[in-house]
Amino acid sequence: MTDTSLDFSMASVPDDWRSAAEDGPEQDFSPLQNSGKRKLRIAPAAEKVDLVTGTIAAISMTFVAAVLWFALETRGHIVSPWLAVGMGALVAVAVRLGGTRANPEVRATLAVIVYLIGLLITIFFIERFDYILTYGFAPDFDATEGVFVRDRFTDPQTVAAWAMGVVVAVQVSYLTRKR
Repeated sequence: MTDTSLDFSMASVPDDWRSAAEDGPEQDFSPLQNSGKRKLRIAPAAEKVDLVTGTIAAISMTFVAAVLWFALETRGHIVSPWLAVGMGALVAVAVRLGGTRANPEVRATLAVIVYLIGLLITIFFIERFDYILTYGFAPDFDATEGVFVRDRFTDPQTVAAWAMGVVVAVQVSYLTRKR
């Protein structure tokens, strides 16, 4: 067939795929075959870190981890500060999945910032819930701050767990780099 042929009759339809391929253009544009000249891009990738999608992914994962942590701790299933380590790892993986492979320093910084903010917000709500259970009314900010500092910041195991969460977030950010 030629490009100038405007005959639309059934006589011009090829009998099988091989004869259609012989009549077609020589260059193959199929996405499944890689010619070796260019890389097949399955997912978009850039050389720079995409901070917007990395931040959105990190905030989303922080929210999921915070809700899970709040549910586990307020129901009494797991009352441990070491849940912060898992939260740090999940946030770092979310930054990697939301961003790109390049520049692990920026990914580690973003993961640590979102992790610490999410950690403090989560602990704030857990302490507020515990205060309501203990005293029967919602605390004001000063009372919440006092309980927060008394119960969390003075406990060496809690501070060690939070610091370990920062270390894990940084390490996971560096371990998920392009190889």
